[in-house]
Amino acid sequence: MVQTDFISVASKGSKTLHNYTAGSSEELTVTSCCEGDNYDNYHTMTGLLHTGGEINFTVSILPENNGVYLRRALSNAYSPQYAKVYIDGVFAGDFYDAEHNEYLSFGDSDIMLPKMLTAGKDSINIKLCAETKFTDFFYEVYSIK
Repeated sequence: MVQTDFISVASKGSKTLHNYTAGSSEELTVTSCCEGDNYDNYHTMTGLLHTGGEINFTVSILPENNGVYLRRALSNAYSPQYAKVYIDGVFAGDFYDAEHNEYLSFGDSDIMLPKMLTAGKDSINIKLCAETKFTDFFYEVYSIK
C-alpha cells in the first residue's frame, strides 16, 4: 500500500486542490483523544459537521492499483454516521459508523474501493451522500499495489 493523497478538511488550500465541496455543513472543532493506548493524549482538530447532502472531492491514485483504501478521520461524538460512497458516479459502498463516544471521540473509518472502479486511473472523483450527521477532519488515500 502506498499513500497517494491526503485531504485536510480544515485547510482551504487542500480543499481547493482536491475540488472539495460540501452542501449542508458547519465548521467543527473538537478537543479529544483516541481510544487505545494513547487515550490520555488530547489534541484539537478542525473539520466539518455535515447535516446531510453531498460531499465531493477528487483524489490522486496510482493507475496500476489493485484497489484503493480510503480512510476518514471522524468524531464519534455524533452517531450513527452513514453516507453512500460513489466513485466517478458508480456506487462503491457505504461509510457506516455506529460507535458513540463523546469522551474519546476521535476515530477512523475505512472503505475499500474495488479495483474495477479504480484501475487504470490516476485520479478518481468521490461523492459521499450523507444520510445522517457526518463528520470529517481529513482523508487519507492509499493505492494498493
